[in-house]
Formats: sequence, C-alpha cells, structure tokens
Amino acid sequence: MKVPVGIRPNGLAFDPTRGHLLAANVGDPAIQGSFTLSIVDAMAGKMVTSIPVSGRTRWALYDPQADAFYVNISDPAEIVVVEGKKADRVSRTIPIPALGPHGLDLDAKSGRLFCACDGKVLITLEAKSGQVLSELPLSGGPDVIFFNSTLQLFMSPAVTRA
Repeated sequence: MKVPVGIRPNGLAFDPTRGHLLAANVGDPAIQGSFTLSIVDAMAGKMVTSIPVSGRTRWALYDPQADAFYVNISDPAEIVVVEGKKADRVSRTIPIPALGPHGLDLDAKSGRLFCACDGKVLITLEAKSGQVLSELPLSGGPDVIFFNSTLQLFMSPAVTRA
C-alpha cells in the first residue's frame, strides 16, 4: 500500500500502540512550507496530519517509554519532539550545539538520546529534559548511528570512541 505524504520522505518512526507512522519529509528548499512531518494511520492507510517543522528533516525515532517521536532537524540544529498522544504538532524542541544533526538513536533504558552531527561530534542528551550530557568527537560526518544497549557501544563508521 502506498500512502501519499510530504515531499521526499526520509526518516520513519512507528508508534505500535496507536499504529501511527511518522514520516520525516526532507522537503524542497525552493518550496516554502515543505519541511514537514506526516503522521500516517497505518491501519487505515492514510495520512492523518501534516506538521510543519523549521528545517530539513533527517533521522526519526519513537520512544515508547516517553510516548514521543524525536526527529533531527539539520538547520536550525535541533531535535523536534512530537508527543504520541498529541501527534498533530511539535510539543517542544531541543537545541543541538553542533552543525547538522543527522544520525539519531536512543538508549531507552537510560533515557539518553544520541545525535551524530555533520559538525563531526556525537551529542548525548537526556531525552526528557534535553540537557546535553556529553560531546564526543567523530572522525567524519556521520550518516547513521546505532547504539547497542547490550554491549553499550555505538556503531557507526564515524565514531572514534564510545
């Protein structure tokens, strides 16, 4: 089944409780208002809402414990938060102190977000408050980052240490 969403869908995140799929749409800089998040009702096979965001989207994830979607925005450097129960708007933003938030992952056990940035830094944040916990150098610009909670290791070609 195909469901029309915004321009150039990229990151995806799924809320299994509600059956909502969030599509982070990269958009087109030449088209005003094209940077959006689409919320899709997976069972009905239709988009239920479009949420405008401040810039180009990157990775997205859903945190079942917080009942929230997190989506990286490249510029301005931030993470937008959409609450699962209020998935029709951005509920808050978390500023990121590095250029180009790109890869994004979560350690649900500790409530930490890991944001790998084009500015060659890995930012660790407390998801609930948005407080920056650490900044680690990366050997290059990342595309993706994965956190293995069992091994307590980051997995990405650009990570220089964990």
